[in-house]
Amino acid sequence: MRRYRIFLVACLLVVLGILGYHNREYLFAKQESATTAEQTDSLPVVSNEGETECMVSPSGEPVGIYVKTKGVMVIGVNAVTDEDGNTCTPCENLLAPGDYVMRINGQSVGDKKSMMELVQQSGGREMLLRVCRENDYRTVRVTPVRKKDGGYAIGLWVKDDISGIGTITYTDGTRFAALGHSINDNDTGIMFQVSDGAVYETTIVRIKKPETDKPGRLEGIINYTGRYVIGRVEENSAYGIHGYLTKRQQKTHIQDVQVAIGRKEEVHVGKAYLLSSVSGESKQYEVEIVSVDSGNENGRCMEFKVTDSTLLALTGGIVQGMSGTPILQDGRLIGAVTHVFVNDSTRGYGIFIEEMMQ
Repeated sequence: MRRYRIFLVACLLVVLGILGYHNREYLFAKQESATTAEQTDSLPVVSNEGETECMVSPSGEPVGIYVKTKGVMVIGVNAVTDEDGNTCTPCENLLAPGDYVMRINGQSVGDKKSMMELVQQSGGREMLLRVCRENDYRTVRVTPVRKKDGGYAIGLWVKDDISGIGTITYTDGTRFAALGHSINDNDTGIMFQVSDGAVYETTIVRIKKPETDKPGRLEGIINYTGRYVIGRVEENSAYGIHGYLTKRQQKTHIQDVQVAIGRKEEVHVGKAYLLSSVSGESKQYEVEIVSVDSGNENGRCMEFKVTDSTLLALTGGIVQGMSGTPILQDGRLIGAVTHVFVNDSTRGYGIFIEEMMQ
């Protein structure tokens, strides 16, 4: 049972199709946040006599998610027109999408702004870029190009943060897990390497239902201020995001109903439930698990179909922003929602809770 006590991975989407990019002052999640809505008290607690169960509190609460990259992430390498009208590509064959620029001439690059300032300060002189590619560090030499306006450019398209709406899967008193899949850049599909981040209380203002070949989504107001911080993001992995709750949130969740973790060999075809606060209050919605794949390693461990008429009327099925919604079966937490069928919003995939916790 030791592996069930290790909570290294959290559960986003974020669903990446609704992510937006923001250049704002980052608010660290060490600040305390306001009390969240109460969870349902109708969940049964399962325990086996003589055996110690791993217990957690399923959530289903939609939240705002904001994370910062390590350095700046390269999204693309572009051409630059110099002051004489010539086309140059200073970073061609040197940098590629998915690289992270960590330092320039020995100075840390924390965001796009600091990178742009260092490029302008170069005066066109060769710069040394410290770059991380798949955890391998190297140094490349890049010479900025002087443009007609007198400024300098190196022809890189970069990002330093990403944000959107996702769902918390569970808490354990001090920590949380969300999403069930990684936060990826939605232009390249590459997973973000996260330096810091936070989850915030959010107010859902609209549920946009799915259209033909187009998934629906949750639209909400994310309160990016200290008092609304729920927890701090520590890691982004293929199995979701995880982090710790603020002290205020720990107090808020101390009385939450706990359930046992379901092993993947216990998951079976048949009735199950999604626990979600998408309506504004925590409710269970019936689904039917139609297949189980214990050997799947891409987060599509089970396929399910939404059968609950209330949820279908509310959302049309699974929409972007519901990634991380906890799935319960036989009174146990067995997994979380990860994907939706683009051509059928009533069907989706889920990841085993054991996979999220590995």
